[in-house]
Amino acid sequence: YKAASYQESLQTIREIIKADKPRYELHYLAAFNYWNLKEIRPALNHFQAAIKFKPDDTRAYIDIIKLYTSAQMFKPALELCEDAVKKFPLEAELKFQQVSLLLKFGKTEMALEIIEKLKLSLVEDYRPLSLEANIYYMKRDFEKAEISLKWASALAPNNPNLKNNLALIYEQIAISYLKANDKTKAKINLELAKLQIESAIDTNQNTIFLENQKRINNLYEKL
Repeated sequence: YKAASYQESLQTIREIIKADKPRYELHYLAAFNYWNLKEIRPALNHFQAAIKFKPDDTRAYIDIIKLYTSAQMFKPALELCEDAVKKFPLEAELKFQQVSLLLKFGKTEMALEIIEKLKLSLVEDYRPLSLEANIYYMKRDFEKAEISLKWASALAPNNPNLKNNLALIYEQIAISYLKANDKTKAKINLELAKLQIESAIDTNQNTIFLENQKRINNLYEKL
């Protein structure tokens, strides 16, 4: 499996099952092999078989949700996620998945309600704030997005993704000022964007970060 020889891995699993008996670990590994081969149905079948061995294993539910999502099967993903949240109400990762799926259906207010509860229960975790910032960004409420993301950055100051996202927010604020013909405030926000994206790239030479930097610099040079 680690060598990406998924068919060979599956053959070995079949031989072990034939010689011995099915086990949780074998079904789980088979599921990931099929997933990597983009064979969704058998992957799902093996995840479900694994759950029969460990019905309280939240990880299996989360992976099935991710499997559905990777195949753009958002409706069954959300249905399973909502059932799993009822079964495991204390599992935060399920709620993160639920928020992401609700956003696929444009249910931003429901997503924000869940995030508010996550913020109260996970006070040292930046992820609810990062999700909240993304929602406000989608709603084009850039001031609220900035507040949420700066709070998230205070909790995870070395996270390059947060710095990149904050740069994008400042870029959008700058564009808003340019539309209002306020070049002074636009320049201030583009300078903030440049600082954030440069800091992100110092940590991670991500291709997307570099593209964002190029676009932000080009916009700044046009002022």
